[in-house]
Amino acid sequence: ANERWSAAHRPPNTLWIAGSWNKYRPREMTWNGAAFVELVDVERSGKESFQLLLGGLWESAFYPSVKDASPHVEHSVLGPDGKGHGFNWTMGKHADDPLKAKDKFQVTAVVNTGG
Repeated sequence: ANERWSAAHRPPNTLWIAGSWNKYRPREMTWNGAAFVELVDVERSGKESFQLLLGGLWESAFYPSVKDASPHVEHSVLGPDGKGHGFNWTMGKHADDPLKAKDKFQVTAVVNTGG
């Protein structure tokens, strides 16, 4: 069954995020009882890119099927594997996704018990 994880029954693995705002150094995301979340401060460029890493490992990355994917660009989620170099989610690049320096956005990853 593809049931959702909860605060009492959390996923067995951790999810990490690696992004342009910190030179792609993996950082463990916070489990809030329903999803993995990370609040991102937008730097000077007005755009930020990232990938998600299972257990903090680059060889277990989740990444989009197209470069610079966003909620405004149709894409699939690929991985976990080590084949995603150059394929990032990018916030602030699409015309419908205006960001400027000092803005914040939240990355939210919802997982079910099937993965």
